[in-house]
Amino acid sequence: MAENRLRWGVGSYALAWNIGVPGYDRPARPLDVTGLVDLAAELEVPLVQICDNLPLHELSADRLSELGNHARSRGVEVEVGCRSYEAAVLSRYREIAETLGSPVVRTLLAGPAAGTDALMSEAERALRRVLPEYE
Repeated sequence: MAENRLRWGVGSYALAWNIGVPGYDRPARPLDVTGLVDLAAELEVPLVQICDNLPLHELSADRLSELGNHARSRGVEVEVGCRSYEAAVLSRYREIAETLGSPVVRTLLAGPAAGTDALMSEAERALRRVLPEYE
């Protein structure tokens, strides 16, 4: 049985203003995924969670591999996150998690229907479709 333990880390949402917030002026030098890993290493934080405000699915396979290698070289573990319950997106993020060595894929339901019975049922069906891939 896997050991549950609290881990010290930083998520990309904690640095949202450094990355850029839609609807607001972008920072002069926005933080990207490599910068987030470097910042964590400089602060001696061993874990980063890269969420949907730094969309990993937009990176090429080579760029994802480079990011994984860079994080390992800096002694930083990566966890991935997205904002979707769609099976295709969750399948893609499973692949990204494997590339980056992430033990988890964090996702969330958002929008006006979040929390409604209909959305929860739809999300459950989608999650059940991808569950075999995750096992």
